[in-house]
Amino acid sequence: MPCIISFSGNLNQYLLIRINPEEREATHAFILTTLRKFNPDYPVEIKYHDDILMDTKEAKSYVAASRLMHVFFLLTILNSLIGIFGLSVFIAQRHRKQIGIRKVFGANTTGIMLNLSRGLMIQTLVAIAFASPLSYLVSIGYLSVFPQHVEPGILFFLLGGLFMVIILLATVSWQTWKAAMGDPVISLRYE
Repeated sequence: MPCIISFSGNLNQYLLIRINPEEREATHAFILTTLRKFNPDYPVEIKYHDDILMDTKEAKSYVAASRLMHVFFLLTILNSLIGIFGLSVFIAQRHRKQIGIRKVFGANTTGIMLNLSRGLMIQTLVAIAFASPLSYLVSIGYLSVFPQHVEPGILFFLLGGLFMVIILLATVSWQTWKAAMGDPVISLRYE
């Protein structure tokens, strides 16, 4: 529904009009022609609600804080990826002799990779099982204070967990494959 709200008083300087955002330019031209038809000498300045809100000090600090949070989120993700990579290197180095023995006895590379990454995968899946519902509840509580309610959905968190599992499998599998493809004689040389 079209809506017009005006301030009461002797002199109305402001006119608030709700418009359809899809027809912004046409409505803008219509408002200018209509107001100039009634009073051609009075200057007309049209400002949009979003522009007025974004010009405030609070909005600018909110945008700056949002950008800073994005940087910290990316740094956190990068730090976790480095940690996963370091953990996979540690697991491969720790089990290098075990990998060499298994290779000597005829184990295939896929079996070795699955055996070494099984424990880490179980820990990751348990962490996802605990963290996803907790994160969902915290985000619902946080997002409920905003006027436009956004429901992130549990699928959003499960996709994040799936992404984490894929990255974990890629790094652990790569390090384990590298260790399994090495010569078992080198890893067992001093035994």
